[in-house]
Amino acid sequence: MDILTDDSMTAPTHTGLVVMLKAPANAKRRLAAEVGDLAEEAAAHLLACAVEDALAWPGPTWLSPADPRDRDWLLSEFGAETISAPTPFPRPATCSHPNDVTATYRGANCGLILQQGENLGERINHVDGELRRRGRGFGGLVFVGTDCPGLDTAYLEQAARRLQRADAVLGPAGDGGVVLMGARDPWPDLSGLSWSTQDLFAELRGVCLDSGWSIATLDARRDVDTLQDLLGSDAALSGDRRRSRRDFADWLSAHRGALLARQHDGAVETRREAVS
Repeated sequence: MDILTDDSMTAPTHTGLVVMLKAPANAKRRLAAEVGDLAEEAAAHLLACAVEDALAWPGPTWLSPADPRDRDWLLSEFGAETISAPTPFPRPATCSHPNDVTATYRGANCGLILQQGENLGERINHVDGELRRRGRGFGGLVFVGTDCPGLDTAYLEQAARRLQRADAVLGPAGDGGVVLMGARDPWPDLSGLSWSTQDLFAELRGVCLDSGWSIATLDARRDVDTLQDLLGSDAALSGDRRRSRRDFADWLSAHRGALLARQHDGAVETRREAVS
């Protein structure tokens, strides 16, 4: 059942936020096939956006690396003073905004939990189960990735508010996936869903409905999976005063010529393959 909720309600600080992530060198493989080495730089900026959002969240917050290599990179990049045991709640945001991007995260604190599983559905089920086993009193857990620079505090707070009335909240991506998924109770089995496809949102919604859950759906946001998505990120970044988004916008501006050239080369190669 799809429901509407009152967004004037106060967002609960006991709603947990989980960022599922990979180190930039291990992320965005589809994008890497289109833009080569620039994909790692783009992934680093996307991750910086997601971490900045996580460290500004007033409730319990966890960063969840995909494997030990990603965990080791995360700890080396941001330091044990930033990433530690699961955070108590409520936790006031303590981010500062110095010139150094990495230093932006000093003084704030996130929990760390490693993913386990063969696919993303199993990994979310594992992280969700572990956090609910460790903690008590959650108003729900909201999961996001690092693909959507268009996420902001208002969007996350809206998700938290809607979990006060709905069993699940879903943030659709423009390509049929999701940029956010949250639930008040443990997720049902997600291992059989078509992750990273245009069918994901519909399948995830179906699993929720099959479980008898009510669902709140947020506005769609654009994620970044391809070169075209990357070049189209300007709309989400334009006018955004958060440090990570300004840095990402500057990077896109500096590399737009090279990215457009890669896009042109890819289009030429596609036409050649079509006629060969």
